[in-house]
Amino acid sequence: MRRLAREGRFEFVQGGWVMTDEANTHYFAMFNEMLDGHDWLKKYFPEALPTSGWAIDPFGLSPMMAYVNKLFGLTGMHIQRVHYTVKNHLANTRNLDFRWRQSWDTEGITDIHTHLGPFVSYGQQHSCGPDPKVCCAFNFISIRSPGMCSGFTDKTLNIVATTVDNVEKRSLLILDQWRKKAALHSTNAVFVELGN
Repeated sequence: MRRLAREGRFEFVQGGWVMTDEANTHYFAMFNEMLDGHDWLKKYFPEALPTSGWAIDPFGLSPMMAYVNKLFGLTGMHIQRVHYTVKNHLANTRNLDFRWRQSWDTEGITDIHTHLGPFVSYGQQHSCGPDPKVCCAFNFISIRSPGMCSGFTDKTLNIVATTVDNVEKRSLLILDQWRKKAALHSTNAVFVELGN
């Protein structure tokens, strides 16, 4: 793993000891858990310090965490758990990528690029695009372990292995989902999570 990190082929995200709860946590605890994680990374993986934050499942988001991320040198962060009305508004206005700024900052020194996942959840069925059935059909573990995509039965999913005979058709199917997801953003890149 160290060789991969040195070669730039492996990276850590967030770098805290854990992904902290943000809703009811004191800022000292948020800072301390990031400090513990980053100290460990500096000791064992100094060439792979994180540049991106990851907050897909805290119970509530906090502007303090965005500020702590910035203090630790992170340049961007991916968030997920936001009320659906906010997500719908940001998706409809193509503002799912934004600069998170602290309310007291008038100059933008605390700005951190923030990417909000557009769909219900971060699980496989909601991560590749707007059609959960298609996303579940690409949850490759479901081929071996049916029932891994919640809310669907194996009969409704039509999960099949990708083969030489169907690779083009299946590629077009997943590319269509990625295209639809990308259309919700104003940038020229799309972030696609894979798996659960």
